[in-house]
Amino acid sequence: MEKIAATSLSFFKHVRNSKPYNELPAFLFGESMGGLATMLMYFQSEPSTWTG
Repeated sequence: MEKIAATSLSFFKHVRNSKPYNELPAFLFGESMGGLATMLMYFQSEPSTWTG
């Protein structure tokens, strides 16, 4: 599960660095197993990453 979270976080950071998306709010949402993945993503990232 940690590998899924790390891969998702890597993809998020790649998209976040794109011009149209770097100014938008960023937030996490997950349900059931997705909730676990989003929680792990949060713990693997800087808190300032999430602005929404």
